[in-house]
Amino acid sequence: METALSSSASLPSSTPLLPPRTDTKKTIDDVLGLGVNLRRLLATSLQLLWRTGRRLSLGDNMFAANLLKEGPPPGRTHSTLEQMILEADGFAGVFPKHKYGIVKTFQGLGHLCAITGDGANNAPA
Repeated sequence: METALSSSASLPSSTPLLPPRTDTKKTIDDVLGLGVNLRRLLATSLQLLWRTGRRLSLGDNMFAANLLKEGPPPGRTHSTLEQMILEADGFAGVFPKHKYGIVKTFQGLGHLCAITGDGANNAPA
């Protein structure tokens, strides 16, 4: 099972990628310009999360949701789960319980945190 991707990772060209909406990149750039830090928490695969993150300039330090239970992989720069969550650009394969845990981690470390999304599965977080 894949657990992490970074800028040195490569993906098969056959991995499908739907283009983002035409206004997505500008919206993200506007939000980043306001000093907001974004994390992508998606139910999709790690490969798709990584590719869209790169395409939208949202970083490529992505992890699979299983690491939220297992903790940082050995040999990585993150010594704690909290550090991994703070420094990650996104998590793939997440469910509402993962989103809730990530939000609680940010809040527990003194950060203001919000979740947006297109589905009811974001409501618990």
